[in-house]
Amino acid sequence: MSEAWFDPEFTIRVHSYNDASTNHLFEHFEEVHSYVEEVLNRLLEFSCS
Repeated sequence: MSEAWFDPEFTIRVHSYNDASTNHLFEHFEEVHSYVEEVLNRLLEFSCS
């Protein structure tokens, strides 16, 4: 088994990369969610008027 696989610095880098991409995905989801809400509200107003 290679010692490099257990390199703590590499492990930390992988974890921080995962955190960063998760945060990015979550931010993107928030954007999409607010966009969808806006579209639904407009549709609601349109159908009610």
